[in-house]
Amino acid sequence: MAERPGVVVLSAVLPHPRMDNAGGNYVYHVVTSLAAEAEVTVLVPNDPTNRAAREQPGVVPGRLLDTSARAVPVRAISWLLFHLRRLVGRVNASPPPLVFGWALLTDRAARAELRRARVVDLQWSEFIGLAPLVRRLAPQARLVGTFHDVLSQRYQRYAEAGERSLPRWAWRSSARFMRAAERRALRRLDLAITLSEKDRALLPGGRARTAVITPPIPAPESEQPRSARPTVLFVGNLGRDDNIDAVEWLVAEIWPLVRERFPDAELHLVGARAPERVRAVAEAAAGVVLDGFVDDLGAAYARAWAVVVPLRLGAGIKFKTIEALLGGVPLVTTPVGLEGIDAADLVEAVSTVPRELADALTRVLADPAAARDRARAAQARAGQQFGPGAFESSLQAAYAPELR
Repeated sequence: MAERPGVVVLSAVLPHPRMDNAGGNYVYHVVTSLAAEAEVTVLVPNDPTNRAAREQPGVVPGRLLDTSARAVPVRAISWLLFHLRRLVGRVNASPPPLVFGWALLTDRAARAELRRARVVDLQWSEFIGLAPLVRRLAPQARLVGTFHDVLSQRYQRYAEAGERSLPRWAWRSSARFMRAAERRALRRLDLAITLSEKDRALLPGGRARTAVITPPIPAPESEQPRSARPTVLFVGNLGRDDNIDAVEWLVAEIWPLVRERFPDAELHLVGARAPERVRAVAEAAAGVVLDGFVDDLGAAYARAWAVVVPLRLGAGIKFKTIEALLGGVPLVTTPVGLEGIDAADLVEAVSTVPRELADALTRVLADPAAARDRARAAQARAGQQFGPGAFESSLQAAYAPELR
């Protein structure tokens, strides 16, 4: 029997079936699919999140690399790497994980895995920044970089919107820095993967072959009945700046207009890692319920009369939008929420105007049966575009030339 090719995935997270973020779910499905024809190992930082993930049922094979100060022979090197990352972070909001790079250099088993690998897959733009080092450690391997989104677009939007976690000049610098980093990456990689044709078009030209993998998003399923009260659902990682901005805008400018028509309506915010500012917004607003992370996301979709994706910031394809379409739930969103998804005719409204979004939500709440019929008619088309078959075929088309 021919020896199975080795694949090493460098990732921030050790994936398992119960990931609380879309990117981690994507990595889980990629690793489990590739494992059918390759020996796959995931290398991740040894941090509390990944130590907890190692105890999860179904976790993928992985190695946790020690990135603590004691793992560095000379503490001065650790200090230098930490402060260099802070300095770079003033012009690059997502600098490469330099301490993790040091761990790759100093961990003998990790170096051996990289030397044996036929393919090394760098997940997320931050880890793509380690490409020069990985090329030296795995000179025979095919180098794949997976852009979960195109960060130059994300940071440019932050600059235009005045996103407050950094000043505008820093976001503009980050956008320029990342655009240059994306150009360098396309010269260093053998294959650059994006999750939509829109993002592939945003990448600059380069030596690397490019491919699009349709993200593997299962249709939310549940036997739960629809809620008796008019219920609107927002789903997302509530610790991300994009989603924080969306929640604050939704609660401040859109939701009060809905409550004028439907005083008993409830807005449910579902997602992990909500910071204090999101908790404060939810507590202060009438009819807003912060559910946080839920074990049964399918039940949340089943109970909802409508889903709202009011994103104004960010980049990349929005998994939450596809989930709503696959779940057959009426959807109201913004142009950013629909990016990379050819489905404008499948949703109730696409707008950046609070009144128009609120009007669309109230139309759904006024006649939920008709809205649900429209959503179910759109569900079949969404399934063809984003079902499991589309993921498997696009993944095989992307990785097969690299594994041969």
